[in-house]
This record gives sequence, C-alpha cells and structure tokens, in this order.
Amino acid sequence: MSPTFVILYVLACLLVGTLGRGRLIGMIGFTLLGLLVHPLVALVVLVLTAPVSWKRRATQAFRPLRDGERRPLFPASWRRKQRTEDAEEKKGETSS
Repeated sequence: MSPTFVILYVLACLLVGTLGRGRLIGMIGFTLLGLLVHPLVALVVLVLTAPVSWKRRATQAFRPLRDGERRPLFPASWRRKQRTEDAEEKKGETSS
C-alpha cells in the first residue's frame, strides 16, 4: 500500500468526519467509522442520519447544574439521567 493512498484515505475520512460535525456521533464518530469501514460507507450513513438541532445542543450544554452534579461527557447519558430524575421528582410530588 503506497503512502499516497494512505494519506488520501485518512484525508477522506477526515472530510467525512468534518461533514458529520452536526450529527449525533459527531466528527470523531464519523472519522472513526470511515477508518473502520470505508469513507464512502460513512458518507452514506452521514446522508441517512438527521442533524442534531443546535438549539437542543446549546440548551443541554448551558443548563444550570444542580448541587454536586457534574456535566456528563456524552449528552445521551445526560438525557437518560435527566428523564429518570424528572420522573422521580414527579413521583415524589404526586405521593405527597
């Protein structure tokens, strides 16, 4: 395998990753997908996935933290935790 081919392959993966910045798995996810599978397959997945709204991403990033709460690394884990906490709060309000 020639060094030119490897450089072009990695650049193609980085290009697909850059195009995937507004998607759920982001630039790193699409770059790794391109490296693992193939940049064209990653590009097809990119076209088939919907972009994440910037408004939703911004509200998650800048919402106030509660006492002792740390901001999670992945927004999906935060949403799951937030839904659980909200359900517990509602359950506590209805029982009292």
